[in-house]
Amino acid sequence: MGLSLIFMMLIGVFSYFNAQQLTSLYSEQRKIKQQQTVVEFNGLLKKTGIQLVNLVDSLSLLSSPNPDIREKISLHWLSLAITWGLESAVLMDEEGAEVTKWGSQPLEPTQSVVRKVITDAVPLQELRCHEECRLSLISPVLDGDGTIRFLQLTASLADTILDFQRITQSDIGIITPSASDAYGKDRLGKTSMLISALTSSEDRLPLIQNLAKLRGWRDTDIEGMDFEVFTHDYLGDQFEVQFFAIEEFAGNQAWVVVITETSELQRQIDEARMLYTVTGLSAGMITLFLIVLVLWRPIRSLQRQARALPLLPQGKYEEARERLKKMAPNRVFADEISLLQSTSIKVTHQLEEYHLLLTQNTKKLYDMAHFDRLTGLTNRVHMTEILEDKFTSEEDKDRIFALMLLDLDHFKRINDALGHNIGDQLLVIVAKRLLSKIRASDTIARLGGDEFCLILNGLKTETAAAAVARNLLKALEEPIHIDDRNLTITASIGITMSPADGASASSLLQNADLAMYQAKFHGRDNFHFFNFQLHKDADTRMALEVELRRAVQDKEFTLFYQPQIDFATGRILGCEALIRWKHPEKGLLSPYFFIDTLENNGLIVPVGKWVMEEACRQCLIWREDGLGRVDMSINLSPRQFADPDLLEHIQTVVNKTQLEPNQLEIEVTESLLATDFDYAVTLLEKLQEMKIHIAIDDFGTGYSSLSYLKQLPLDKLKVDRAFVMDIPNNNDDKQITAAIIAMAHSLSLKVVAEGVETEDQAAFLKSLKCEIGQGYLYGKPMSAEAFAQLLKTERSLA
Repeated sequence: MGLSLIFMMLIGVFSYFNAQQLTSLYSEQRKIKQQQTVVEFNGLLKKTGIQLVNLVDSLSLLSSPNPDIREKISLHWLSLAITWGLESAVLMDEEGAEVTKWGSQPLEPTQSVVRKVITDAVPLQELRCHEECRLSLISPVLDGDGTIRFLQLTASLADTILDFQRITQSDIGIITPSASDAYGKDRLGKTSMLISALTSSEDRLPLIQNLAKLRGWRDTDIEGMDFEVFTHDYLGDQFEVQFFAIEEFAGNQAWVVVITETSELQRQIDEARMLYTVTGLSAGMITLFLIVLVLWRPIRSLQRQARALPLLPQGKYEEARERLKKMAPNRVFADEISLLQSTSIKVTHQLEEYHLLLTQNTKKLYDMAHFDRLTGLTNRVHMTEILEDKFTSEEDKDRIFALMLLDLDHFKRINDALGHNIGDQLLVIVAKRLLSKIRASDTIARLGGDEFCLILNGLKTETAAAAVARNLLKALEEPIHIDDRNLTITASIGITMSPADGASASSLLQNADLAMYQAKFHGRDNFHFFNFQLHKDADTRMALEVELRRAVQDKEFTLFYQPQIDFATGRILGCEALIRWKHPEKGLLSPYFFIDTLENNGLIVPVGKWVMEEACRQCLIWREDGLGRVDMSINLSPRQFADPDLLEHIQTVVNKTQLEPNQLEIEVTESLLATDFDYAVTLLEKLQEMKIHIAIDDFGTGYSSLSYLKQLPLDKLKVDRAFVMDIPNNNDDKQITAAIIAMAHSLSLKVVAEGVETEDQAAFLKSLKCEIGQGYLYGKPMSAEAFAQLLKTERSLA
């Protein structure tokens, strides 16, 4: 019905606008015709005036025995009257007095017009309308004796009016004001307007008389009706009446009325409107019938479908299928409704299958949201929900449990060295071992990475919790075999007790985390119970961070320098720059107290830049003091190693201090290289291109592969003090140190031994052809002034 209504409205609007367009077109054509009427009449009137002017100009050409103008006109008057349509002519002397006249009813010249012609000496036309309208022309002419005469020629406008009627197929009349009652029979009602001429007086005069009574014309009314058009019904016919003023001649003015019968045209317009209306209504009825005929069967089918589809969300798939099968099929050919029926039935089958599949997947989604995909253990979200449920439980026993946070020691190194695939397999094995050591009532979760959380229900004492922790650590001690590799893993465990240590999941997790880091701090592979002192320690660390930021701002750091000795000559080759903190209250602090904090909060980057600048500046000072070349070794932290501005900063410092690039040595650790090996190789190669030496520090304590070491662009290898301190008494350390030095020499690397404190250690290292030694035997870290004094002493002895 809505579609039918829309079609009907469109057809109605189309019909209405067609009728309006027809009316508008008729109005435009009528305006054009009215303008043409005015132009046509004025043209005919002007044509008559031009003819009179041409006649005056041609009088001198008339043949006559006597050149006198009067004789010429008298001789040719009859032919002039017939040829030019003249009614009369009057010849006047130079004073305007009548000399002679021709014609049956000559008009008396208007004295005011005559005087104007005498004064201006130019022809002047005059329109004279009484019983009929005449056009007169008064023009000066030259007589045969050379005197100036004035000739008035008068022509009737009857021919002009008849020509206009013939051309325009309209009746035309001329209306003039009348000052007397001599022509009262033709006056328009009680007005002073007089109909001087009308082409069809008997038929049209009553129309004008009736129209004058309706409008109550006055002279002033006529003046304001220029180009106005009135449509008037008279005796059952419809007429269009148009008024316009004739151009004023010598002070006289008349008005033209054009009467056009429009009954036939109006009838045609009415018939066209009726045709449009009937056509529109017929088209609308036919459209409505066709819509009902075409859409009846589809609508019935769609109604059945509309009653069937709401059953699908209710799970009534069988009932929906039965209703869909009752949809009216098209017996002639398959259409969209038939396709919709078959598709709906297929969709019903699919929805039923999807519903079953959704039921199955809901559990999978629940498991994905609550359990770790790698190990199958409870995840952090689910574990937090379990803890919150315990604290909101009405049973007091539910709130009694121990919470353990277990983190694998150095797991990142295994990932970096062996790959994440090995690391994932290791995590799965660890999860199984932990599950085997807890009860069915307990919960174990993987919080992420290598971090596990255990909820041990019913444990009331730290003794019971400690026993479980020992069993867990012991279970992890057994070597793990993966891909022909035997891996050993340890863990650090933080333990907190509920409800004594906290009454919310977040507080217990925070407490266990603090305890776990305390276990790592005490050597790893152990457990630690939470105590509230740990919170105070955390606050202390935060306070330390604040103090370090202030120290960076106030430049409270200084550098100490430990000499490096050439074993072959015993001379000082250079030194290692070591940072110290001049604390305003605690005095001079070693890096042990603050370097980790600087690394963790990112302050190591600006501090490391200061160390680079200060160490190189000190080299410049020593050289200017005449102490010669001093090589400077500077440690590079992991944060600095990742700084994108590192190379640019080093180059800027070297240029600023005019330091020889090969005087500068950058020390990096094995763990730093293991983070991103490709990036490390690229960066170290760029440093070597700058002629800066590269040394690997604390070698032997990390987990980097020896094959990686062969690919690194290195110049030196520093043996960690852990292997030097017990030689030559410890045979294992002797063998390890010897192997490291031999390996370094095979790679064409120089070796620096750290922690040399005795002559025996120095002698053993010399025997292995170790090139450089560093340790308390040659000097502790000292201030720049003390190191300068040491250099001066050595130089003076040399």
